[in-house]
Amino acid sequence: MRTSLFRLVSAPFCALALAVVSGCAPSVSQPACVQDVPRDDKNRVTIGLHSDLPGWSYSPDDASWSGFDYEFARWLGDHCGFVMVPTPIASAERETALLEGRVDLVIASYSITDKRKELVTFAGPYAYTQQGVMVREGSGISGLDDLAGRTVCAARGTTSAEQIVQFLPDAVLDEQSGFGRCTRALVAGTVDAVSTDELLLHGLAAGSSPLQEEAGGELTVLDAAFGHQELYGIGMPTDGAAQAQCEALTEAIDAAVIDQWWTDAFQNALPDVARPEDHRPSRGYFERCPGSGDEGDVR
Repeated sequence: MRTSLFRLVSAPFCALALAVVSGCAPSVSQPACVQDVPRDDKNRVTIGLHSDLPGWSYSPDDASWSGFDYEFARWLGDHCGFVMVPTPIASAERETALLEGRVDLVIASYSITDKRKELVTFAGPYAYTQQGVMVREGSGISGLDDLAGRTVCAARGTTSAEQIVQFLPDAVLDEQSGFGRCTRALVAGTVDAVSTDELLLHGLAAGSSPLQEEAGGELTVLDAAFGHQELYGIGMPTDGAAQAQCEALTEAIDAAVIDQWWTDAFQNALPDVARPEDHRPSRGYFERCPGSGDEGDVR
C-alpha cells in the first residue's frame, strides 16, 4: 500500500472550497508522524544512537553530538514535532533496547535484515552502503586478497561480522563491542584491519575524526567495497502502533531524501565521500510496513 506523503488536517470552521469567497484560511497540512509517532507526556521521543562513530553518530561526553545519524534524528524531531532525546546504544543491544522499552526508536546505522524483522519493525531505508575495509598506511594491505591470515575487527552483533565470515573466510575475525574499540585496536596494532559499512569507515578515517588524530593520520579506507548492500532504517517496536508509526515514518523519510537537507547534512558529516547521491535511496523505494501486505518487499 502506498501512503500519501502528507495527511491533511481539516479546518474546523471553513472548507478549502470556501476559502476564496469567505477569506477563511485553507486547510493546513502536516506530516502524519505528528500524530502517529508515540511520545511521552512531555512530547519526548527517546532515540537510540551510536556514540562512537565520528561523522555518523558521535558523542564523546554524552552531551555534545554530531554526525549524519544524529542530524537525521534531529531533523525527524523537527519534522514530526517532538523533542528528540538522544541515548547512546551499542550495536548488539539495539533490538533489546527496543523490546525492553528503553528507547522508542533506533537510528544507529541499523541495517534492515529479515532476521531483525522477526523482532522489530523498520521504516526506510534512508541511506545505502556496502561493506568496506580500513587499514593503517604502510600495512602492506591494498586489497581484499591481502587480508588472508590477517586479523580483521568488527563490532559484535552487526552484519559486518557476518559478512567477514561469508566473504573473507581466510581472514581471522576479532569482535569488539563497537567500532570505536576496533579502530583503537587498529591504532594499537593488535588487529590488522577494521571492516564495517564503508560509510562508517569514511567517518572514522576523516581528517576531523578524533580517532584519525590518535592514529597520526594513518587511517585509510581501501577502494574495495564488497558484500551485500546495507539498507539503513529506523527501528521501532513491533506492537499495536507499529503499522501507523511505520507508515508515518516512511512518509517522513520520503520527505527527507528528496529535500536538499539530505545532501547538505551528508556532505557536512562525510565530506570525503565523493558521490553522496550513490548512497541516497530513490524516492518511493521503501520497506513495506506491517499490515500493508507483502511484508519484506520494497515499494
